[in-house]
Amino acid sequence: MSKFCIFLLFSFLPLSLFSEDLRVRIEIETHDEVYILHDLGIPIENLHPDFVETHLSLKEIEKLENLGYRVAIIPPVQPKGGYHDYDALTAKLKSIAGDYPEITRLVSIGQSVEGKEIWALKITDNPDSQEVEAEVRIASTIHGDEPPGTEIILRMIDSLTQVYSTDTAITNLIDTREIWSVPMLNPDGNAHVSRYNANGIDLNRNFPVPDGSIGQDSTYKLETETEAMIDWSDTMSFVLSCMYHTGALVVNYQWDYDSLPAPDDDLIREISLGYARLNLPMYNSTVFDSGVVRGWNWYPVYGSLQDWSYHETSCIDLTIEISNDYWPDTTYLDNVWEDNREGILYLIKRAGTGLCGVVTDYLSGAPLFATVSVVGIDKPIHTDPAVGDYHRMLLNSIYTVEVSADGYTTKTIPDVTVDFNGLTTLNVRLFETKIVCLKGKVRDKKNGEPLYAEIKLVGDESDSIETDPLTGEYSLQIYQGLYDVEISSTGYETLRVDSLLITGTTEADFELNPLQEEKPVSLFLSVYPNPFNSSAVIRLECIDHVDAAVTRSQHSIRIYDASGRIIRTLPITDCLSPITEVVWDGRDGRNRKVRSGCYYLLLEVEGESLCWKVVVCR
Repeated sequence: MSKFCIFLLFSFLPLSLFSEDLRVRIEIETHDEVYILHDLGIPIENLHPDFVETHLSLKEIEKLENLGYRVAIIPPVQPKGGYHDYDALTAKLKSIAGDYPEITRLVSIGQSVEGKEIWALKITDNPDSQEVEAEVRIASTIHGDEPPGTEIILRMIDSLTQVYSTDTAITNLIDTREIWSVPMLNPDGNAHVSRYNANGIDLNRNFPVPDGSIGQDSTYKLETETEAMIDWSDTMSFVLSCMYHTGALVVNYQWDYDSLPAPDDDLIREISLGYARLNLPMYNSTVFDSGVVRGWNWYPVYGSLQDWSYHETSCIDLTIEISNDYWPDTTYLDNVWEDNREGILYLIKRAGTGLCGVVTDYLSGAPLFATVSVVGIDKPIHTDPAVGDYHRMLLNSIYTVEVSADGYTTKTIPDVTVDFNGLTTLNVRLFETKIVCLKGKVRDKKNGEPLYAEIKLVGDESDSIETDPLTGEYSLQIYQGLYDVEISSTGYETLRVDSLLITGTTEADFELNPLQEEKPVSLFLSVYPNPFNSSAVIRLECIDHVDAAVTRSQHSIRIYDASGRIIRTLPITDCLSPITEVVWDGRDGRNRKVRSGCYYLLLEVEGESLCWKVVVCR
């Protein structure tokens, strides 16, 4: 386009426009030129198959023309009557809050540059209470000259409030969700029929970029409307949200600022498709694949609300373009509402699916501010600290979930099955990270004598501990929690105690059953004295008749230490006598005095085993 043509176009525009950038169309031949323009610092506002829309200064227009681009001026968006302006919107919202006080609350989340309130309406069954419910945010008009979303949200509010308690499905949604709407985020821009706020800033280029770079508003300074949305959202626990725009028909999703897919890319795309499928003009698009597009693949944006929301708050936030016309005639709004009504309900329903639960302190039951991570998906979410609830949308699969909180021991839960269209409840109780003591005694269940035994925490990589051989006592320092404990001793049945709660100083005594305790024997073995210092008499009594061939054969008593190692063998040459005695002098096979501790005697006759424990005290 020649400079003369640009001048002619300017001559037909209002003089007031010369103080602002001009709305222009930049012709392109291929989609790749979008990224070239981006690298040239041109902030793209909309993309059509063969041209880009944006606002440029005269200097920027001249620069592009010198590079060979054809630039045409587009007349400013013209407002249409019949829409709610700021005053009408305020009156409408206050009327609804007054008519339905049992399910609504109207709050201001902040003010615009010119001092207008940014209204947010809450719809839920107990609006003054924090409950275990998924939170949803439906917002519009971040660009002041794109107001159809404001009208759609007002119709949504009416459709929910007016049938509460009479429509079962809607009543259930309101009773199980916390539904927030922000019909007009940029009231100043709407009043001035401008995309920008009163400071001339595009609010959807003003949010912090996930990689820390500067937004396409060319400033790190946050506008008051941006700060209001950020500060308010940080106090909430939104699961799913959307911002309504106009200028296209498509659901746009993360990332806008990067070509790489988001951690939840498959999930986010499926949710986007779920909305588009309910909006047939959008789903049947000839421009977008099934009516959805990843932001960067459409055109790059730095500083978008949806990127900030997902990066900073883990809320899946969608940019939904609901009309090719920026500010259509009100006669078209009925069609826009019908096309999007089911989609809005879909988003509200979808927020409450997947995985949910409450994270609390195990002992006190108090809710915790915790992090819930799904292994393999680098996108943790956080619980609402007021009630400890979390809501995590997930596709169909089996997951491993990790739950952590500052000052608490992380808990890992494997094999969690999640249905995309269903709801899996997983409540988690965490133990404060605190070292406690588990102590007690291990005894022979038959005679009550103390045992030398091993205490092991099942599944714990730490070393096991052993009891004192003389007293059977043990003491273990561990983190408080629930443990499976295994107690074992040579010559005894191993005992396992599951889910033993260990907090503070916990005392737990265990009794072990001797092996072969109930098996009848023909011989009886005893030791005296026991415990002993220098020597002990091992007494073998013949209770029943023993075959002479057996009793005349060579037998021996084997002596084991606590580790199961044979240290001495004492021969018995004749079992025929009713009573046979053998003396053990407390020495091993090398004639060395054995140490204090527990030792075990074993005699095997006719396939039967006689076992006895002796204690040496030096």
